[in-house]
Formats: sequence, C-alpha cells, structure tokens
Amino acid sequence: MGPARRQATVLESVEEIRAQVRAASTPTVREVGPTTQADRVSGDETPVFRPVSRPPMALLHVLDDGDTTGEMIRIRSDSFLIGRVEGNLVIPHDSGMSGRHAEIVRRNDGRAWSWYLRDLGSTNGTFVRASTIMLHQGQEFMVGARLFRFDAPAASVPAVEEPSRANATRKWEVPSRAGGGGLAPGAAPACLVEISKGAEIRRHALTEGEYWLGRDASRCAVIVDDPFVDPRHARIYRDEKGRWMVANDRSRNGVWGRVSEVALERGGYFQCGEQRFLLKAL
Repeated sequence: MGPARRQATVLESVEEIRAQVRAASTPTVREVGPTTQADRVSGDETPVFRPVSRPPMALLHVLDDGDTTGEMIRIRSDSFLIGRVEGNLVIPHDSGMSGRHAEIVRRNDGRAWSWYLRDLGSTNGTFVRASTIMLHQGQEFMVGARLFRFDAPAASVPAVEEPSRANATRKWEVPSRAGGGGLAPGAAPACLVEISKGAEIRRHALTEGEYWLGRDASRCAVIVDDPFVDPRHARIYRDEKGRWMVANDRSRNGVWGRVSEVALERGGYFQCGEQRFLLKAL
C-alpha cells in the first residue's frame, strides 16, 4: 500500500452536522442513535472496557425518509455491500440505486483499523456529506435534490447516450423547472453544469473568483430552485492556489460530493440513490 494521501473531499463530522440541523430546526431535531458504551466514562475517568485485539465494529444507520434517525445495523465483518438487487442490505424500491451500489470496507494498514466507503461502479454514484470539496475536472456534487458537475476550461466531453435496458438503474433526475443556459462568447471559463437524467440542463460560467449558490436570488449568483436548498447554501470559490472549491455554508441539508472511495475515519453521512446513511465507527 502506498503513502497516505490527503483527501480532496473533507467530510463533515457527525457533531458539525448535528449542530447545523439543530440550528435550522424548531423544535430541536433528535440526535441519531443512542450514546455508545465507549462514550460513557465513570466518575474516576476509567474508560469502559473495549476489545483491543480484535477488529472494531461499526454502526450503520439507514435513515428514515425526512428524518435523522432510522434502522440501525451492526457491522462486524470486513465487507458490507449495499444495493438494490443484492448485498448485505438490499433496498429494492429505490430505482436510483444500482443492483450492487456501494461497499463499506474495514482495512488494517499495519498500524490501525480504518473504515472505507467504496463505490462499485454505480450508475448514479455514491456521495458523502462534506464541509469542503475540491472541484477537479468532472467532479460531481449535490445540493438538495440537484446534481452539478464541474467542467474545467480545456475539457468538455459530450455525454454518450446509453441504451435503455429492462430493470436498468434510472439516471439521476430532477424537476425540469430550471431553464437552459449557455456559455458567453469568447474564451471558455470553468463552468458549473447542472445535470438531469445524464444530460446538461444549465451551465453557469465561473468568470469571477467567488460565487454563492442557493435559493435566494438577491444573495446568490447560482440560483437553485429547490425547496431542500437553503437561501444561501454553499460558497464556490478559488483558493489561494487557484483551485476551485465548494464549501457548505451551515446549510441544513448539506453539500454532497461524489466519491469512488473515501476513508470514513470516525464515520460520516453518505447517500446511494435517494437513501441516506450514517456510519459511526466504534
């Protein structure tokens, strides 16, 4: 195994997300899951016993629709598959999920055990909730129910239409309220491309160094007509090294970046199809 790389997508911690949800909710939204035994410490600061030789376990929360709680599954094996047709967890009613969609993997790098989330070549991708995402060519991210792709200036590849198949996973689709848009004449800048059903429906040329994305047209340059998007949801900007970034602005529903594989460290939120999950490493 090669040297560890710093992840371009910075996951939001469970504590950060809970704080954002509480700030946006009335009444206060319940926290996900009970406090674990490892979190409870006796009065003399002696920790509660936990295994030190065997591999650790994790808790997977399959979140209920529109809620921050749901079914809890204990993962004790090195691999846990999620899919619409096959896997350790099958969600047959989500047509946006692939037959074999994602895998939760436990690995030991020789020093410690870690949990990873791996996409299995799914049609619509696996997304993690992140505080900051570096936007490289082709990077996709979601806000609310809307999907965006970042296009760098020198790369613009037309999408290839795929043949329809029986029982095929449908392409990610959003309401068609947004109108079309095009690039201004002249040199092509970087663009933020809104996607529905695998096709472009709007392009936002990024000619300045900073933009705000959200529902409020008076405060945002990239306007997203979606009830799950905050009035000012995310900041899109160039950092000091000239790299394009998107950062969550304490929004209720967050910013979600598409990943092929990501280390979950202590855990995190992720989405397959329209199903959201929380993994908590113990």
